[in-house]
Amino acid sequence: MSAEQSADLKRIFGLVEVHQVNRTISSAHELAEEIAAADVVAIVAPLPLQQQFLQIAGPDKPVLFCKNDRVMDPVDGTKLLGFRHAGWFRIKEIRVIFEKL
Repeated sequence: MSAEQSADLKRIFGLVEVHQVNRTISSAHELAEEIAAADVVAIVAPLPLQQQFLQIAGPDKPVLFCKNDRVMDPVDGTKLLGFRHAGWFRIKEIRVIFEKL
C-alpha cells in the first residue's frame, strides 16, 4: 500500500491499523479469517475475487478498492511513468449481464 493510499484511508476512517497481505491468492476464502477479523476490507483484486470478498464480508462490512490513474510521460505521451492514487471506492454490488450474440 502506498503512502498516498494509506493517508487517504486515514482521511476516510481516522486512525487505522492496516494488516497487509502481500501475496497472490486464487480465492478470497484463503483469507476468510482475516476478513472476519477486519472492520474494513481494502483490496486490489480482479472482479471474480472482488465478488468473493463481498460475499464473505457480508452486507455490513465495507469492501473497498482503490482506483489509480496512469501517469504518462508528458513529452512522448506513450511511456508509462507510474500510477497516482485516485481514491478509494466502496463496492456495493457487482453485476455482470451477458447478452448472447
